[in-house]
Formats: sequence, structure tokens, C-alpha cells
Amino acid sequence: MEEPHKHLKDIGFITIPDNLATGVKEFTIAPDIKLPVELGPDKLSWNTANITWEAIIAGILRVLIADPAYEHASYYRKLVITLKPNIKHDFTEAGIIKAKNKDFPVAIEIFEALHALFPGCAVSALNLALVYEDASEQYKKTGSDIFGEYTDRAFSAYKHALQCDPELAEIYYNMGYFFLRQESFKKAKEQFSRYLELETDKEKRRHVEKIIGDLESLLQTDNLFKEAFDNISMGNEQQGIEKITALLEKNPDFWNGWFLLGWGYRRLRRFPEAKSAFLKALEKTKPNPDLLNEIAITCMELGDLDQSEQYLKQALKLEPHNTKVISNLGVVALRNGYQELAEGYFKTVLEFAPKDEIAGQFLKEIQKK
Repeated sequence: MEEPHKHLKDIGFITIPDNLATGVKEFTIAPDIKLPVELGPDKLSWNTANITWEAIIAGILRVLIADPAYEHASYYRKLVITLKPNIKHDFTEAGIIKAKNKDFPVAIEIFEALHALFPGCAVSALNLALVYEDASEQYKKTGSDIFGEYTDRAFSAYKHALQCDPELAEIYYNMGYFFLRQESFKKAKEQFSRYLELETDKEKRRHVEKIIGDLESLLQTDNLFKEAFDNISMGNEQQGIEKITALLEKNPDFWNGWFLLGWGYRRLRRFPEAKSAFLKALEKTKPNPDLLNEIAITCMELGDLDQSEQYLKQALKLEPHNTKVISNLGVVALRNGYQELAEGYFKTVLEFAPKDEIAGQFLKEIQKK
């Protein structure tokens, strides 16, 4: 037995035992090519007399997954397909069931094995992309940072599927939804448009045509929003306000639009209008620290320090280490005449962000007094 494969644990390489070799009539065994075998949990008592084809197939699949370009990969694939001629169908069904049950580690292992066994099969690559994407969505819902890794894997699998068969319409359909979930609307539209070039089914086409229509509307909204943002950022607040107001007339539930409108008004020091816009944004979305902080600033500038403090404390509950919020709590405390409390807030800011110039300046002024 050779050393285990460099990428894997619990894999040994063997010369096929005579009792197994005689049982494969449809395949010519190459005696000089050793086969990987998955070792059982009791590796110390392992011997070739206990080897089964199931253990060899499992070993082959693990090697192919780890190293698709392994020197004997082609030989291994032919052997597995000879031994298990229905493996693509059986594994696909099993993988789909596991994915539906949200058993993603097993589902991924199954589809990775299929992809390694049939590297030129677009459908196998597509199935792998879909299970990676489902796993990514599940990890994202549970708050796990690993979701990004599986999103990247899904994208790579989609690209491989296209390399295998660039005329398979289903790839573009699913990639369209993939980009839609990433809120990459331009790329989503491109994929759905390519799908329409290939799909002939009228009902499917109508469904995708509607999606493309919605995407075109979203893209127009996105472009107008960017124009308004750029105008406000560059000091052309009034032009930005006009653009975003026009956008909100068509999309009154677009909370980001109300937020941008409030920001534009605040930069012009038109605080009543700014507060009204920010509160409208709050009606359209869940509270978030940036929005609550902006409302608090307008309240502060309008002289309502108690209300400003309430919004800031609400923001701090959502994001306890947000230095902008903590700093503004210091400003509110200072305006209320609570210098010791304000000093505590500014010191806290500097603990998290030692180079924060605003907090540092306020602290110097307090300490002078």
C-alpha cells in the first residue's frame, strides 16, 4: 500500500485483489495502476482481503473531487461508470433529495462527486452550482460568514457549466436568478436576455420577458438614484433633490430614495424637510443605525435633544460599537450641559477609533474647560 493521496486523509492505494478483478468482465484492469480505497474507521486492522468495490468507488470519487486532473483520473472514471452505469441518475436523485431536506454538506458531496466524474457534463456542473447557491442562501440566513465562499463556488460552477455547453438555456435562466439575488440587475438582465435567445417554450418566455421588464424599470431607478447621489455628493444638492423627488413620484416605497432626499436637505441645512424625508424612509424599511443617526442629527439641529438622544440610543442597540452614534450622543450630552457624560462618550469613541479627529477635538475642548 502506498502513502495516502496528498490531498486526503483515510485514503490508501492498492493493487486490486484477484477476487475483485475477476468480477469486472466489461473492463480491462490495468495491473500497474493502483486504486484508491477509502479506509474504514479501524485503519490499523485494515487489509486487502476486506476490500469492497464500494470502498474503492468511494476512494476514487474522493480523489477525483480533490484532484480532477490526477494522472489516472480518466481510468478511474471509466472504472466507476462500468461498475455503476446508473450512477449519474442515482446520484442526481439522491443529491436533489438531500438538497430539498437542506442537508447541504451531503448534497454538496454528492454533486461534487458527479461533477468530478462527469467533468464535461453541463447539467452536472449546473446542479453543483444550484446546490452551492442554496447552501449559500441557507448560511446567509443563519448569519454565517461562510455564505460568501459558497456564492463564489456557485459562480465558478456556473461558468464551468457554460464552458461545457454554452447553448443550454437553463444555465442562463438560473444565472439570471443568481445575479438577481446579488442585486446585480444589469448582469441578471443579460443572462435572462440570453435565455430568451435559446428558449422556445412560449410560457417560459413570457415569464422571463416579465422579469426583464421589471429589471429594466429597476435599472432606470438605479441610474437615476446614482445621478442624484453624485449630484448631492459633488455639492449640487438642489439638482440631486430634484432628481430623487422625480424618482420618488414613480417609486414612493423606495426607502433609499427618501434617505437620499433627507441627506440632500440636511446638507442644505433645511432640517424640517430633512427630518420629514428621513422619517418617511423609516416608514418604508426596518430601523438601521445610519438612518436613525440621520434622524437624530436633524432632531438635534431642530433643538429637540431628548428625541435626538432616543433615536441615537435606538441606533446604539442595533450597533453597539458605531462610533458615529456614540460621538453624536456625546454632542447631545454636551448641548444638554452634561460635560462629564459627554467626556465619557468621546473617550469611548477614541477607544474604538483612536484617530477620530472630531471626538478628539471635542475632548480637548471639554478638558480645557
